[in-house]
Amino acid sequence: MIAASLVAVALAALGSVAQAASPLCSGRSLVAGNSFDRVITIFFENEDASTVLADPNFSAYAQQGIYQSNYYATTHPSQPNYIAYISGSTNGCTSDSNININAKSIADLLDAKRISWGAYAEGLPSTPCYTGATSGTSSYARKHEPFISFTNIQNNSTRCANIKQSTQFSTDFNNGNLPQFTLYIPDLKNDGTSYAGNWLKGFLNTYLAGIQGSNTLLHLVFDEAETYSAPNKIYSALLGGAVPSGNVGATDSTQYSHYSMLKTVENNWGLGSITTGDSGATAFSGLRMSSRGRVHAQPFGDWVIRAGIINETTDGGANGMFWADVQTQD
Repeated sequence: MIAASLVAVALAALGSVAQAASPLCSGRSLVAGNSFDRVITIFFENEDASTVLADPNFSAYAQQGIYQSNYYATTHPSQPNYIAYISGSTNGCTSDSNININAKSIADLLDAKRISWGAYAEGLPSTPCYTGATSGTSSYARKHEPFISFTNIQNNSTRCANIKQSTQFSTDFNNGNLPQFTLYIPDLKNDGTSYAGNWLKGFLNTYLAGIQGSNTLLHLVFDEAETYSAPNKIYSALLGGAVPSGNVGATDSTQYSHYSMLKTVENNWGLGSITTGDSGATAFSGLRMSSRGRVHAQPFGDWVIRAGIINETTDGGANGMFWADVQTQD
């Protein structure tokens, strides 16, 4: 009777966890990370951090996670920052003109570990491996989608198929099939502050609960500051289930750069590094640190209850399945 009751409790707990599960907790199998199992970056364009924080939507999102008050872009103009974000170097890129780069990117490190990656770009034409600077009929800009500038991606149909139209994002999200490293690139209408705040609110209203309910890190970041004569300080906020509840609403004054995000991803999955840019960068702090496979055993009369949480975290949260079994004591 006791055993049956305990099993019932365990199954009830399992059911409650499953019922509350995010779509991102199902679908494709994931390579578990130290702090997160998936990271999504949404990039915005050309604005000083102070201006962005004055927008009520961006200000509200900063308070729902960790705001990084000392985050700096790499350079000017836009494109070199996107290149740096995924490769640890600007790789000779000094303008927004098309560039073809023969070098490694985070995609190579992820592929080596069989960790999925991809980008969703608004306005991207359906043409496979599209390398045009613009689409001609939409506000897509190649300079904001960095993966296509690497020759070992643009010349490989399988790899550049990971660069998708933004209309596929909703389907992949709801089916749990978002890549573990995901870039989302708004088009030229939605990526600037005058429109971006309202666009972001409308976009995230659909997905934020699922992001917060899974072991996912969401990075909201701008590529560069608007004012060239001032330090290149930009808005950067971390949200999602990878942020411990105790750190929600916190401000981190550590100095970070686009290379810091790359370093954080590399540390999370043990990927190694690409260049001195990322290897020497400061990784993000304040994220969950997992203790996987931890087991709790509690004697109860003639029985032992063994229970655990896959991916238990330091703040007591759980990003995975609860399990329990009941057995007689030896």
